[in-house]
Amino acid sequence: MELSGVDLHYAAQELQLQGAKVEKIYQGSSKKDVLFTLYLRDVPKIHLRFLPGLVYTTKEKPAYPQTPPGFAMFLRKHLGGARIKEVRQRGFDRILEIDFETKAATTTLVIELIPPGNMLLLDTEGRIINLLEMQQFKDRQLRPRQPYVAPPAAFDVPRVSDEELVDRIVVSTRDSIVTALAMTLGLGGIYAEEALNRAGIAKQRNDLSVAEVKQVVAAVREVLSQPLAAHTDGKRVYPFRLQSREVTPCEETSFLAAMASVVPSEIIDVQAVKQRERAAPKNKLQTMIDAQRKQIAKFERDATVEQHKGERIYEEYLIFQEIVNAAREAREHKQDIAAALKRFPQVISYNGATGEVEVEVDE
Repeated sequence: MELSGVDLHYAAQELQLQGAKVEKIYQGSSKKDVLFTLYLRDVPKIHLRFLPGLVYTTKEKPAYPQTPPGFAMFLRKHLGGARIKEVRQRGFDRILEIDFETKAATTTLVIELIPPGNMLLLDTEGRIINLLEMQQFKDRQLRPRQPYVAPPAAFDVPRVSDEELVDRIVVSTRDSIVTALAMTLGLGGIYAEEALNRAGIAKQRNDLSVAEVKQVVAAVREVLSQPLAAHTDGKRVYPFRLQSREVTPCEETSFLAAMASVVPSEIIDVQAVKQRERAAPKNKLQTMIDAQRKQIAKFERDATVEQHKGERIYEEYLIFQEIVNAAREAREHKQDIAAALKRFPQVISYNGATGEVEVEVDE
């Protein structure tokens, strides 16, 4: 399941967690699996999980690596103990923004749910402090220390006037009214059909009168202003009861909490796998397989060590960048590079012959 703009419109309403304090942040083996554990007075502990295209809450915290990956460590350093100031959807886009406050600063966490997905922490100037994944697109690039540039904005259906909605639909060149609502207004197929069902308009029509378009607009407003009450058709969860398809109320009335029931578990029962392997008959082929597995395990251990090194570099990206910039500037001005690097306690040595700098950081 992935959230549409309509889904996120309702999810943002449920995520009004002003004052909630960040207790812990986790990151899964899949780096785009990030979970925030939040504390809010008089409310059970909240586990807010972000997956590609999805955000939801869960009562039970999934299993995560004991040693947090680099981005989780970065977030813990900057947001540990911070309190949520505001949660909002960016326009009608599939982008969530969360403002955090600490005694030192106010920062904004941007969660892009649109593919390929990303998570970025911005300073008060809207510049990227750090991000889950550096990305390059035709019309924007996402890198540390650069201003955050959002994707081209979707048509902001909840905030434009009825007249603008009517005009938008009338001038649409789509083949049918359902396609116009799904694509031009960005409702997606499910909620486009729901609006037309409520308006009493056949979804394949493309010859609507202005009066009928106004009926559709009224139905769109209705779709975006339903009382929150999670329903399901067994495959996905909806934030309110649909009239266009057969749905039943979820046990969890909360839309975000109910979504946990349709998110597939990604936890592999490693012990069960090992038991099956031990019970299998040992023959020559099995012996070869076991030897190969041992070799793979060694490669994985070596990869883990190298990954840890890479993550520490990622966590200390800014100081490494400052060291490189200082060395480059000294070289350009024909200054003593070794002397220029003495102000960095992390620098252990500099080899003038090879240009290599040895840097030490805490584990």
